[in-house]
Amino acid sequence: MKERISKYLHNRWVDDKISEGWRYGLYENNKDKTSPRLRDWDSLPSKYRTILELDIKKAVDFSKKYL
Repeated sequence: MKERISKYLHNRWVDDKISEGWRYGLYENNKDKTSPRLRDWDSLPSKYRTILELDIKKAVDFSKKYL
């Protein structure tokens, strides 16, 4: 459940960044708007994956609302 929520939030973050003009790049660069994290969750290297720490109630509430 935690990974599914983390995946959803990451992919939503990617969509937001792309709509702001960001693109994939090997390095994080605010001026050029590039980031190595601008990949879908399944293509994201594990060093960039952050699994949220949620208690059961928060996870269930989130899944009811968004998934």
